[in-house]
Amino acid sequence: MRKFYSLLFILLIISCGTADDEKELSEVIDIAKTAEKDYNSYYSKNILNLFSPTRLAMRLGKEFYDIPKMERQYVYTFLRGEFETATYSFMEHLDQFGLEMILFDVHKQGDTYRANYQIQNTEDDMVSDFVVLYIEKDMNDRFKIVNFYSLEQGFSHGQIFKDIFKSVQDESTSNQMLQYESMNIIQGAKQLYANGKFEKAYDSLKTLRHSILKKPGISVLASRFASKVSQELYLEELRNMKEITPNKQSKLFYDCVIRNIQSDENGECTSEIESALIKS
Repeated sequence: MRKFYSLLFILLIISCGTADDEKELSEVIDIAKTAEKDYNSYYSKNILNLFSPTRLAMRLGKEFYDIPKMERQYVYTFLRGEFETATYSFMEHLDQFGLEMILFDVHKQGDTYRANYQIQNTEDDMVSDFVVLYIEKDMNDRFKIVNFYSLEQGFSHGQIFKDIFKSVQDESTSNQMLQYESMNIIQGAKQLYANGKFEKAYDSLKTLRHSILKKPGISVLASRFASKVSQELYLEELRNMKEITPNKQSKLFYDCVIRNIQSDENGECTSEIESALIKS
């Protein structure tokens, strides 16, 4: 049934627009469907081949353009490596929890296409997250993935990498010491979590400075750790995530999760999130 609606969706959106628009949209939908298949089959190398680190770098704005041109190749290499690691990690998450990506919308906003996906449980079709892939033409006029955004994580890859570059460019001794100290705490907390010591992992992570806990990636880690400790702590961290994220779609998502936990109903707010993504 889901595959039928997916096919119907593709036929409907291709049927609108000029011949050139339809040709371009059809090409983007092919990429979006290929990405769906590759994520669900855990083919991380295929996704990496669809990715443009150059276009992602340009989306970082000042943090990228302040870097001397001779050094920008190192940025592309870094972004490619980080995107590969994040992709592999996300695929592990899909595999571990029996989840799959289901494409439900492709639309254009400015020069960028957005492919919207539900993350569904393969057994009961329950939606646990939404993902947006941003697709643009690269320097060779080929459509490529240029950004990835999970509503559950609260930040896009571009926003996360922009924050990383800000931290790296601060070369003060105090900042470097803070980064080193924080990394040790984070790695230790992750190890505790991997060993099933969820409460100790959460308590260890919460010893980080408040400024670090608010950073992209760390805040979602705290919420995932909290979900293994108690419902009360999980709800607290979801509310923290809602305050931290700059993205209205994620704010809506956290509201949805909180309402679902408190009322055991998620159908209405899932539709609300889908509508928000289609309109964005």
